[in-house]
Amino acid sequence: MLRIFLIISLLITSILTADTRENITKQIKKYSNNIGFEKGDTREYLKNKFSMCDEFVKINWFKKQAHQKYQRGWLKYTTQEIKLDMKSLEYLPTGKIITVYEVATIKEDGNIEYKGLYFVKKAFKKTWKDVVKDMQIELIENSSKNEFTYHDKKYSSSKANYNMSDNYLNVCIVKPDNETALFVHNDMQMRQANKVLSDSEKELYLQKIKKGHL
Repeated sequence: MLRIFLIISLLITSILTADTRENITKQIKKYSNNIGFEKGDTREYLKNKFSMCDEFVKINWFKKQAHQKYQRGWLKYTTQEIKLDMKSLEYLPTGKIITVYEVATIKEDGNIEYKGLYFVKKAFKKTWKDVVKDMQIELIENSSKNEFTYHDKKYSSSKANYNMSDNYLNVCIVKPDNETALFVHNDMQMRQANKVLSDSEKELYLQKIKKGHL
């Protein structure tokens, strides 16, 4: 009786795993079409060089000026719109696909910061790329807003976190010299779990992470 139960359990698990993997395969294909990713020969070159990355963010880098302590570029990609749910006080997807504009800044320590620029794109329709190059960006203390200074005038914009692939892909950004690739998000372990594990396996995987076993 126990053997029959185990066989049935294994069959159910294999079916769940197959369904999960099929869904994941569909999601990977869908998110790989993001307009924000490198395509063609550039992607193939980077993929051969950085095999741990699934896709690469296409960033339009500005030439670093002598007086600057950072290097900056701008990027755009598609994602699901998110809005604050007043009941849960969480940002939840609305189902609407939008184009997001962001600025990427390589700081002195080599780390990269991302700031949403949708407000700037609307406010400076003809010159926004120059604005990105010259603006000063700061996170307002004790707030979720960014403060932009341009030509001595201050602007503020709500800070929202958008995702290029809903954690189904390992998305990387490559520095201008093409020698270093960095993961855009910090939840690589969760992305790996999403990509290769069934729901039950994923739960076990997360438990191990919480217990410090991975």
